[in-house]
Amino acid sequence: MSNNYKIAELTCKSCQHTYDSKTMSWSPLDGDSIVGTAICDICEPWIEHSRERANRLPFWAQELVHSDPNLLELTRTALEEISQSNPNAEWGPRGLNGAPLPYRIHNHLGPNNDWAWLNVIEWCAGIGHPDIIRGFNHADARDRDDWLSDEIDSITAIQDWIDHIRGDMDRLNGTLYFGSDAGLIYAEKHFLADHEIVIQSDSIIIDGVPFGDATDGWMLDSGAVPELLFDSIHGLDSRPIDLRAELYSLNTKCLHFISQLAGRNICAPTTPYIRELMNNLSEGTFGIDASRRFHAALILWSSHPEREFHTCSKDAWATSFGFVREISEEMPSHVRIEPQGIFVDGVSGNQYRISPPESNSSTIYDGFEVRTASRTNDDLSKPICIHISRFDSHLPMGDIVASLILMLRQDIESAKSIGPLQAHLPGGLHTRVREEG
Repeated sequence: MSNNYKIAELTCKSCQHTYDSKTMSWSPLDGDSIVGTAICDICEPWIEHSRERANRLPFWAQELVHSDPNLLELTRTALEEISQSNPNAEWGPRGLNGAPLPYRIHNHLGPNNDWAWLNVIEWCAGIGHPDIIRGFNHADARDRDDWLSDEIDSITAIQDWIDHIRGDMDRLNGTLYFGSDAGLIYAEKHFLADHEIVIQSDSIIIDGVPFGDATDGWMLDSGAVPELLFDSIHGLDSRPIDLRAELYSLNTKCLHFISQLAGRNICAPTTPYIRELMNNLSEGTFGIDASRRFHAALILWSSHPEREFHTCSKDAWATSFGFVREISEEMPSHVRIEPQGIFVDGVSGNQYRISPPESNSSTIYDGFEVRTASRTNDDLSKPICIHISRFDSHLPMGDIVASLILMLRQDIESAKSIGPLQAHLPGGLHTRVREEG
């Protein structure tokens, strides 16, 4: 590389420290989003780990991460505000910007009910869009139980009505033995909101369209029937029920992404119309800018935002890794920066390595791993079972690494409260610490 660099080109894009070019690590891959820019020796392993994680995202997500990182930052801030704007909305209960909330901490701020989805959709597409107002009407109708009658006006009552008829059918089939080419059936017709309904033991026929086990491939999913009938009964949607069922059942790239990468942290919408709004938003119906905002939210929900360079607040990330450098410079004889990670001498005589986790490691969720390292060869122990407290899960990655350095340097004292670390102390110290603990 040329030696004629500007100061900006010699500033670590992770921790924002400026160094002589001889001490810098450089991004080696042409396809990297930070190619040709400086990455310091401390940050390089963590940036590489984040790059590998980002490259496992779908192509559309990778493109957004590399082309518009400012949008991710904007979306982080917006989600923080949105999560506090509607008392009916339910979210993963913690903030994205390092602000833990005073109850159970969760590692993702994803929507956990339909009200939360509507708030996100409205932020992405803009306030006042008639389709989104209609979505709020759908959610409001499901919440206003005070004006519902005691008949079949609620979703639960509709399901109970279906189950009751099916129970009667089973009893009659067992005693009267109605016969047909299709087997024993009880096929009395019923009517709800102008829909002709025939309920059978393993399926429901609505307006001549069969609903049943969707895995069979030829029937629509009967699980959505109570929701669909609710919309018909209350005049919320007058389109053919089979069309609405097909739209509900679409396995769009958005729903696939949620189920594969973020399904444990996000509850997909259950209201058919809101589910349709979400899919339309993802597919660009509300415009490309709205779609990109939504895709940025999906990326944040599918990761642990503070552990990844591409999703963490850049200021928080830079400050935290600056703290790592300060600590390492204060203890130069006990902390060594190597391409494989950060090596720390414990007062016990142990040497430890802090590094990003291997891709198949059980510590992948923590964003780091700690192993004891031999002083005479390259041997490493298995990862020590050290995990971040749920009360510290909002910390950016550098703060966690800095805390690990301090903890491992004072490993004898730390082991008194950290059992897995205690087990890795040299024999005599292990016994002494166990007795004192």
